[in-house]
Amino acid sequence: VETAVERPWIPEGGSLFEPLRIEYTKVLTGQTTPEKAAKATGDSYRKLLKDWK
Repeated sequence: VETAVERPWIPEGGSLFEPLRIEYTKVLTGQTTPEKAAKATGDSYRKLLKDWK
């Protein structure tokens, strides 16, 4: 990586990792498909960031 780019700071930033962790664990253990996990993660993010534009 030649240049690192800082992520924008938002109060909910730390909360974005948990839905992702849950869903990738389900994919790795065969409990869901990558497509369903991506949708579930996106749905969680939309609920969490409903007022963010």
